[in-house]
Amino acid sequence: MYGSSLLFWYLPTFSVRICWYLLYTNRLGTTDASDQALGFIVLAWFTMGLNDDRHLCQSVSSCIIPHMSIRQFIRSFIGPSPQPPNRKFRPEKEDEFKWLSDANIKTVLDIGAHAGESSQHLRSILPDARIFAFEPLPTPYSKLVSSMGGDPNFVGFQIAVGDCNEQIEMRESDFTQSSSLLPMAERHKSEFPFTAKSEARSVAVRRLDDLGIELEDDILIKIDVQGFEDRVIRGGENTIKRAKFIITEVSFTPLYEGQPLFGMIYDQLKQLGFAYGGEMHQLKSPRDGLPLQADALFVRHFAPPS
Repeated sequence: MYGSSLLFWYLPTFSVRICWYLLYTNRLGTTDASDQALGFIVLAWFTMGLNDDRHLCQSVSSCIIPHMSIRQFIRSFIGPSPQPPNRKFRPEKEDEFKWLSDANIKTVLDIGAHAGESSQHLRSILPDARIFAFEPLPTPYSKLVSSMGGDPNFVGFQIAVGDCNEQIEMRESDFTQSSSLLPMAERHKSEFPFTAKSEARSVAVRRLDDLGIELEDDILIKIDVQGFEDRVIRGGENTIKRAKFIITEVSFTPLYEGQPLFGMIYDQLKQLGFAYGGEMHQLKSPRDGLPLQADALFVRHFAPPS
């Protein structure tokens, strides 16, 4: 009777042990450190005495199971598994923009150049390209020209780019990168209160197609104009059709009054022969992490009808 009750007590856990052994002993040949550890633990469990088995079950049940999975428990001690050398999911830092440096870009249009942040970055990737940069505000424009340090292949224009040729009132924010030809929306002010204060300034606006600049293909156009993207595209369709790549800021929620959102910019550029190539950077809400803006890549994939 005593032997039968013992067999009845241990048979379920012995069966479970058999199943775990069959499921996990194959883990011993894997390169994943936590899987190897888990396999060894199960193998040891299988070979333990019956009394020790009951104590182990109780320990695991009371200490590990309520808080984390066994694999999480193991990882908490050994850390993340090392990445196998033949598995690579992102480029090395020096290769991040190799697709651009290999694209034979001869001309860059930096529209909304601010103090030269993008022009300098693009110069590091495209050392031989001719860069034309556009910035209407006096202080950022002065910094832009200074930052390029007499680069012989750089030309700056102290103008805004849009769909007209006239003087327009621009709202210059205390945080100049948020300055816009459109009024700032309440969402922008609530997300980034330090940008809210601004003063009006009259600036010259010109259509890209009317500038008469001699451009050599292939062309990269970068657009960062705080909600004025659709006007830039409308005023420069003939120029934009020649571009190989366009990198433009797009918004997912209105941050400026009357601005286009991502879908409208996507449709505009699709009609001009461009395919969406993905996001290069996102701006997220400091309050809840919701994506607000992104730098979107568009790639020319066919010649649109003239």
